[in-house]
Amino acid sequence: MSNGGSVESNRGVCEAPCGITIRNKMKDKMLDEIGSLISTDEKDLLLHAGDLWPRKLIRQRLGEKIELPLAVVRPASTEDVQKVVRWANREKIALIPYGGGTGVCGGTLPVVRSVAVDMKDFNKIKEINLDSLYVTSEAGILGGELEKR
Repeated sequence: MSNGGSVESNRGVCEAPCGITIRNKMKDKMLDEIGSLISTDEKDLLLHAGDLWPRKLIRQRLGEKIELPLAVVRPASTEDVQKVVRWANREKIALIPYGGGTGVCGGTLPVVRSVAVDMKDFNKIKEINLDSLYVTSEAGILGGELEKR
């Protein structure tokens, strides 16, 4: 990563909204409050910089800058999610839920001062009701896994 906070990749140019210094300061602050659930690794930030929305993909191919989240948080429990939400509310940081990244509507595109919350560990099916034709699942279930059931 360069000092300016941009990352060159085969997926386009990504701009870190607050620069690496601020990101690291935020990580230190978050580590104090929510432990080792947070990553500011460049690969994680690129992976969590949105879903498969066609407009985003076109922008990347054209070399336009895209926003990166400040960090990626991977909660392992409901209590972890609560800690993250309390922290983000207090710090006025937007949380962007991230499931499998396979959406196509731009719902996981980061905004300035946002943190991606990777929900992949929340992948259990709670209930399948065949009479009323509905499923209750956790936020990280992938569509393909759900369809297998």
